[in-house]
Amino acid sequence: MQLVGDDPKDIKIPGQKFSFGVLKQAQALGDFQALRNHGRRVLRVQVRDVAQGLTKIGQALGVAVGVS
Repeated sequence: MQLVGDDPKDIKIPGQKFSFGVLKQAQALGDFQALRNHGRRVLRVQVRDVAQGLTKIGQALGVAVGVS
């Protein structure tokens, strides 16, 4: 499972035409594709608010395994 969070406060990289957020997303996409290319199953979950997203994922996993 690949968890990727949005960057509400993205920062430019000095001397580059892209930001750290764009770089991070490109790295995550490359990792995802590399796993798939090697026959690995991968689930990518993109969350806007990381703290809220992790809470919701934890709750969903708790329900799935029968823990409240």
